Amino acid sequence: MPEFQKKRPISKKRIFIFRTISILFPFIIICLIEIFLRTVHYGNNLDLFIESPGNKDFLIFNPDASKRYFTNQAIATTGNIEPFKKEKDANTSRIFVLGESTTIGYPYFHNGSFHRWLQYRLMNSFPDRKFEVINLSLTAVNSYTVLGFAKDIVDYQPDAVLIYTGHNEYYGVLGVASTENIGGNRRIIQLILTLRQFRLVQLLNNIYDKILMVFKKDQKTRGGTRMELMVRDQKIPFQSDLYKRGVTQFRSNMDQIFQIF
Repeated sequence: MPEFQKKRPISKKRIFIFRTISILFPFIIICLIEIFLRTVHYGNNLDLFIESPGNKDFLIFNPDASKRYFTNQAIATTGNIEPFKKEKDANTSRIFVLGESTTIGYPYFHNGSFHRWLQYRLMNSFPDRKFEVINLSLTAVNSYTVLGFAKDIVDYQPDAVLIYTGHNEYYGVLGVASTENIGGNRRIIQLILTLRQFRLVQLLNNIYDKILMVFKKDQKTRGGTRMELMVRDQKIPFQSDLYKRGVTQFRSNMDQIFQIF
């Protein structure tokens, strides 16, 4: 056999390089798609705070922040827009408020919310000090949303955090008896919530929603309030497995929140 026809053995180094490229190639494609989607401004920025349109020195509660938690984006909720400084003044006490519809002020809203009364009382009791009381509560959420927000607000110099929650643990978004439930494993839920920040995942979710609408177009649209639409299991017997799952979920999320703070 001529010398040039002899097969040269492939070195281990080349095999390693080929295998590495084969493994990394799908991830490179995913990264490029993600970069492209962000470049064309597809999807939503799900950061907890965004820069205030009226003043670059201030931040506001992102109206899209709740979309990380809602699978059905059409029923995602928005909260109060209360600007606060990016850099806290030396003579300022910053208080964040976390919770659900009662905490946001329902049914009185805005000036009827307890956090407003707290701010008025603090201003009158300590006139020489400034107070920022920032309400990050939302309707139809539960301890998963409170936990997600807690992870972020520790980076914004809070002097105190007030939490009033627990009403929606079963029927709020990600509740164990909710139509917005995505499973019972907390680690999987946390992973899904993290992945939803990526625009590619948002694109896939939107495609799934459109396909679902095609198959459901002949079905009668279900009416009712947002919370009524989120009720899956109307009866939760005391001490049932479903009841205990809700209690365990609440305790686990609250324990993690306390560890963060």
